[in-house]
Amino acid sequence: MTSVNYIIKNGLAVLVAGLFFTQCSSDSQPDEVKDDVQKTQVSESNSGEHSNIMSFDGQLFSVPSPIQTASLIKKSGVDFKSDLTNSSDNLNNYTTTFKQALNLGVYGADFAYISYYGQDQLSLSYMKSIRSLVESLDLSSSIDSKLVDRIVQNVDNKDSLISVSSAMFRSIDNYLKNNERTDVAALILTGGFIESLYFSANLAKEDLTGKLSKRIGEEKQTVILLMQLLAKSNDPNFESLVSEFTGLVSAFSAVETTYEYVRPETDPVNKTTKIKSKSSVTISEETLDRILIETKAIRTFITE
Repeated sequence: MTSVNYIIKNGLAVLVAGLFFTQCSSDSQPDEVKDDVQKTQVSESNSGEHSNIMSFDGQLFSVPSPIQTASLIKKSGVDFKSDLTNSSDNLNNYTTTFKQALNLGVYGADFAYISYYGQDQLSLSYMKSIRSLVESLDLSSSIDSKLVDRIVQNVDNKDSLISVSSAMFRSIDNYLKNNERTDVAALILTGGFIESLYFSANLAKEDLTGKLSKRIGEEKQTVILLMQLLAKSNDPNFESLVSEFTGLVSAFSAVETTYEYVRPETDPVNKTTKIKSKSSVTISEETLDRILIETKAIRTFITE
């Protein structure tokens, strides 16, 4: 009989397409905003993990991938909570491109969280949801067969899987640019980010290491710039989503951050930049509570 692990491995290509769509929106902006938003792959010295850095109006900000956040949550030692994920039973509720794209990001983050905790049976239902949304959004053609092989080979090594992501999101990024589907990319990015933030905000008080609270605080500027990125769309559906972000931006205003600039190191051959600057975050329990409330409101808007 085919094992659950085998099924997961051989179906992972579609999953990773969903996960790494959340990393590739910036270079695929329309011509009038290409100069405003650019993307560079980097590894951050503070976290020691691979991260995706965007530049918006000349200012760098990081958008962690769902895999990155899931890894941090697992390392924090908090228990798995299945009720935090968006039920795969809700899939049929998403009938518009707007909702499908947002929830592809959500389900990608859910799958990453579930997979890091070894919930193989539960993973299958989320993989089916991701497959369905990828097909509904006509995104299957963005998957490169050679990348599929590399992903399957590295599925049991989470660190290797993250390194393969750089090639994956470049492939998807090219697809998006060629097909001028930047709004879809922005929505998947947003869905994955909000779901990951929802996990972190719910679990932060159980994390004795304090790393989840720190990660949440580090997203202060990301939330602002992500809202500004969404506001560039001419799609009227985006207006309501941008409005939902105002409360979250306000909640993050209470986060205190300090930043020490250190000149970055650029590798022109591999086209990567190592960010060596240091930052610190001060975030109160009251602020965490408010961030959770506002994140939950956006997440409800996305998933209902």
